[in-house]
Amino acid sequence: MSAIEARALRVRRGGTVALRDVTALVAVVQASLASAVAFGLLGLDVEGSVALVVALAVSNAVLGMALGLFLSAFASTEFQAVQFMPAVILPQLLLCGLIVPRDLMAPMLDGISSPFR
Repeated sequence: MSAIEARALRVRRGGTVALRDVTALVAVVQASLASAVAFGLLGLDVEGSVALVVALAVSNAVLGMALGLFLSAFASTEFQAVQFMPAVILPQLLLCGLIVPRDLMAPMLDGISSPFR
């Protein structure tokens, strides 16, 4: 490997790390802004701690970003990365209780989703 190729490899790897860090920062800012609007401007009232809700929103945003980067690492093209998303998002959507309440799910699906409660 020539010195130029080695330098290019270091730049690409460093650029990926910087992009990951910037993406995580954007996710944190987005979750914080959404929480500020919900609690500050719209007057959202929760029974528990507001700080805990904000912390959960921020961690959810960062974990979602990490999951997307993890899956994109297995894709060789952008089209493949887009094709991975339904395989990951659809089960989460179906098992979260948004479409059908979890108590009313079939016993097999309720058993699959119960560890995520």
